[in-house]
Amino acid sequence: MAVPPSSFPLDRHLFVDRQKAIGSIPLLPDPVLSKCWSKANAWKRSYSCFRFLGLFVCVVIGCLFSSTVAMAADGPAAATANPSWLQTNLPGVALLTGIATILITMIFFRLHAFIALILAAFVVSCFVPGEGAEFILRVATDFGKSCGGIGIVIAMATIIGKAMLDSGAADRVVRAFTDVLGEKRAPQALMGSAFLLGIPVFFDTVFYLLVPLARSFYRHSQRNYVRYLLAIAAGGAVTHTLVPPTPGPLFVAANLNINLGLMIVVGLMIGFPMACVGMLFARWCDLRMPIEMRPMGMSNATEPKPPKRPPNLLMSLTPVALPVLLISIATVIALLADSQSASTIRSSDVQWEKFRTKIRAATSQPAGGPVERLRQSKAMSPETWTAMMGEAELTNEQQQKALDEFNTVLTDKKLYDAKAFSEVALSPETQKALTTIGSRQKLSDLQHMNRGLIDDLFRGAIQPQQWYTPMRKLAIWSGLPGDPNMALIIAALASLWILKYTQQRTFSQLSEDMEEALLSGATIILITAAGGAFGEILRQVKIDGWIQAYVPSGVSGITILLLAFVVSAVLKIAQGSSTVAMIVASSTLGAIIDPAQLSFNMVYVATTVACGSLFGSWMNDSGFWVFAKMGGLTEKESLRSWTVLLIVLSITGFGLSALFATVLPLK
Repeated sequence: MAVPPSSFPLDRHLFVDRQKAIGSIPLLPDPVLSKCWSKANAWKRSYSCFRFLGLFVCVVIGCLFSSTVAMAADGPAAATANPSWLQTNLPGVALLTGIATILITMIFFRLHAFIALILAAFVVSCFVPGEGAEFILRVATDFGKSCGGIGIVIAMATIIGKAMLDSGAADRVVRAFTDVLGEKRAPQALMGSAFLLGIPVFFDTVFYLLVPLARSFYRHSQRNYVRYLLAIAAGGAVTHTLVPPTPGPLFVAANLNINLGLMIVVGLMIGFPMACVGMLFARWCDLRMPIEMRPMGMSNATEPKPPKRPPNLLMSLTPVALPVLLISIATVIALLADSQSASTIRSSDVQWEKFRTKIRAATSQPAGGPVERLRQSKAMSPETWTAMMGEAELTNEQQQKALDEFNTVLTDKKLYDAKAFSEVALSPETQKALTTIGSRQKLSDLQHMNRGLIDDLFRGAIQPQQWYTPMRKLAIWSGLPGDPNMALIIAALASLWILKYTQQRTFSQLSEDMEEALLSGATIILITAAGGAFGEILRQVKIDGWIQAYVPSGVSGITILLLAFVVSAVLKIAQGSSTVAMIVASSTLGAIIDPAQLSFNMVYVATTVACGSLFGSWMNDSGFWVFAKMGGLTEKESLRSWTVLLIVLSITGFGLSALFATVLPLK
């Protein structure tokens, strides 16, 4: 029997044992074996060196290519009236180069996602004009900003997950579902447990926790094994990709400037029907491919030991429910405060004659002033500006039209310019509002800031806005415990207290538990922060203007959702990681989508990106192997069950996002 050389391990003693086991191959003399073994290891080391050298050369070539292209586009021809193709499409070249860097380094060189994203950010940074080490400093600065936005939340989420597992809280939640639904509804109990536990706990941990229970159900019923496995997968995969604080949806919410509480509520609202559809597929798949339970394919997949003293159900649910409750309360109060539209300019706020006099007086000022920026805003029509500049008294219709256009200006992200407003005496409140400027600035904060600029510019002609209403004050106070960072810290402390109380842990043992959890969370923080740096660099390349130039005017909102779904799905199929797909897709889309131009809330773009990241899970996805090995299924069986299930969930989620965006736009 011929055995291919690649099947022999390189360890010499294992090599000899393998030959003895085969029997049909005569044993070679020991010197010959040693020589073969040495050559094999030498070849392996040489291959690794050449592969690493190839990676280094690829990265250097990518940086040199980026710098050369950027300098060529920034040359003398850039000032001409007819820019070249390279100058016009430089952002697109940067985007494709960055994505190619990610895919090549992850698929061919098998690099970690953090290294791949950071290298891609460095390569794309070379497309931004600069000198010396500026391209490195840009990436480092943007990496720090992204890490500051999500680092605490992810770290606390890992502590919550670890504490729930060790204290037995997670197992208690599962048993509660089983007690309520009964063993006859075991698939529903498994799906509900995975759906709830998937919020604070990563998918592979949820699957590892629930697989022994699925196997126990099979021992009693001797049927429905595939249905049990797919029920766990449907519940856990949905919340892992749609509901923060898991890293993917958390980063998408931050990158698309979406309130975290709204992301949680809408993620649950769309995720639960998705999981129910997944249950229907699980039942159908179990009928088509009934498989008996087999031994687990992972050596560490033994059944976990039960805790000494598991907590009661209320204590078990506290780490999950507490942050959701705090964030949701703060979100609802903030939405109520925003609905009061305190920044809106009303007719009673304006003294029209003084207002028009100040506008006419500004025409004598040098060009580029703040009034000139108002006039050049896309929201201001020439007819309204001419009427404001004229001497004739404005009609009620003209006044109302002017108010509507000025209120539209409040949503203009480009109204403020430090040089243009340098001569305007800004109030302390306006200066404080200017600190919220950034890609993640809330719409209400933007309106508040621009209204302050207009109030200061036309002081005496417009009454200052009454921003601090009683509801706004309540929103500010509720925002302290409802801030995602603080809410997760409170929940993490609660989960640690439950672990200490129920399992009689010492503070030293708790410290070791936290250290173990944070070590695993650090990897996720690095990946998401690197993805944030990649997205910010894409913005600096001005990818938004390039893509918008190729998007037909008047494109519908559903087309935007379809674009988000396709981009995320293609990235998932190419490199396998749902988190990386969500990071890159949201970074790209966040740079090109203007929320003011959509007829629905940006949260539906986020859910579409998340659903797209489920599409096409196959051998390059770690979740595929977790399902296959821990479930005891072959690769072919996993492709027919797990892969198809995620496709069904993905398409269902896209359809639900489009439906809710139409009937419940939340605009």
